[in-house]
This record gives sequence, structure tokens and C-alpha cells, in this order.
Amino acid sequence: MKVPGVFYNAKSFKDVPAGTVIFEEGARGSEMFGIVEGEVEVRLPSGAVRRLGPDDTFGEMAIVDSSPRSATVVAVTDTKLAVIDRHRFLFLVQETPMFALQVMSSIAERLRTATMSLPPSAEAWRLAPGASHRVSPRRRLSWQHGPQPPVTRRGRGSRP
Repeated sequence: MKVPGVFYNAKSFKDVPAGTVIFEEGARGSEMFGIVEGEVEVRLPSGAVRRLGPDDTFGEMAIVDSSPRSATVVAVTDTKLAVIDRHRFLFLVQETPMFALQVMSSIAERLRTATMSLPPSAEAWRLAPGASHRVSPRRRLSWQHGPQPPVTRRGRGSRP
């Protein structure tokens, strides 16, 4: 995700020498980063590698849902990072609504890329009544393939 200029006035910066691990997959995270100068590699558990440069961001998911890091990030060159903690993130979302849309767009793009690289046997989940993964009392997730029967709801006054 490119966010030109948003991080140049950040309150906190971090200079990272080439070869330094910025964070590792599975680590807890409470901040995201914007690249002011330099390049980093995002290394996914699948072996995929994505290179990011100036105005790109990474580490957003840890702020959005407080989950462990999903990748390892390493500085490829000497890099200057703007550090955005949760408090600053919420401020940016409130004061710059386009920032929130850009973060969501970035996460959606990464999800799409990851989904496209899945093998055919791991097709998208389908909603199917009676499957084993809980979603709600009426609907369940399933890895079943093929057409699924429609989910109908009956309430007061509905016809059979």
C-alpha cells in the first residue's frame, strides 16, 4: 500500500540496518510501519517473498486485530521506518479517512494474492447447513465442494 507523505511527519522513526529482522512470524505486534527510505522483504511461511519500498506499509494486521505477526520482515537495505502504534493509528484513521481505506485496500490485496496462490484443493469456503465449523446456530462453514442447498429462514407469518 502506498501512502505518500503520511509518514514523513510521524512522531517516531526507526533506522534499521540492512539484514536486520524487523519482526518475525508469530511475534506479538502493537505497531505498524511505513517505509520512509529503503526496502524490506516480507517473507511468508509459504516461502513467498514480497519486496516493499518507500511509502509502502506493513504490519497493519497486528494493529487491526491484535493477532500475532503473519510473516517475517527483514530490511534489504538500510531503511528508515515511521513507527505507528495503535494510538497513532487510530488518530490517523480518524483524521485521515483515506488512510483507513488504504489500509483496508492493502489487506484486501494481500488476501487476494494469498488466495490466488492456494492449490485448487483449498477452494473458498462455502456456507452449508450442518457442516462441522461453527459460524452461527443456523449456518456452518464447510469445505464441501459443489452446489449447496439454499439456506432458508422461517419466521412468523412465513409460508412453508
